[in-house]
Amino acid sequence: MATVYVSKNATGSNNGTSWGNAYTDLQTALNNAPFGSEIWVAQGTYTPTNTSDRAASFRLKNSLEVYGGFAGAENSREQRNLTIYPTVLSGDIGVVGDNSDNSVHVVTATDLSSTAILDGFTIQGGNANINDPANAYERGGGIYNLRSDAVFSNLTIAGNTSLLSGGGLYNELSQPRLFNVTFSNNVVSDPGNGDGGGIYNVSSNPLLENVRMQNNTARDDGGAIFNQGSN
Repeated sequence: MATVYVSKNATGSNNGTSWGNAYTDLQTALNNAPFGSEIWVAQGTYTPTNTSDRAASFRLKNSLEVYGGFAGAENSREQRNLTIYPTVLSGDIGVVGDNSDNSVHVVTATDLSSTAILDGFTIQGGNANINDPANAYERGGGIYNLRSDAVFSNLTIAGNTSLLSGGGLYNELSQPRLFNVTFSNNVVSDPGNGDGGGIYNVSSNPLLENVRMQNNTARDDGGAIFNQGSN
């Protein structure tokens, strides 16, 4: 399995072949990584775009495993340390601290199998508050998961907001697997229809193992989790 390296502070060839030549942009690595690769991401904060495009999102892909928590010198995945070397995926693409111009979804997973893995990150600052006919941009501020069985592990999903549902995670027609995930301070804000501050499941069957809920809120039902036609 090939390893592709990402470090925002790298100064080499920006081709992902080593820590010294790491990609400085995670989405570029996701776009270019060979089928079946592991992407290792060094500590720091990464945003899905350097523009003001609120639709920009980290888009996961099949047969790509994405791991955070590296210092930027490791030669084995077992050497990473998520506590000492925090790796943040942030939707704060505009004015820092003003979420009105943040990415709608920080992470997007669509039509994926369990070969798509996201492991070892903090996901924060998504704000799904744009009206659209399909309501997609009103759901899933942290992660928007559609027809996807992706694996999410060793994550903190915190401080994300949605208008309608799934402040932290929105699952539709999906069977994701969540291991060692903390949902903290995620919010659904609509006063009449806002459900599932932490997780909203519709026609989905997620597997949750060691999942913690802390201070998530919804204006209507399910501050932590809301299920609609789900198991």
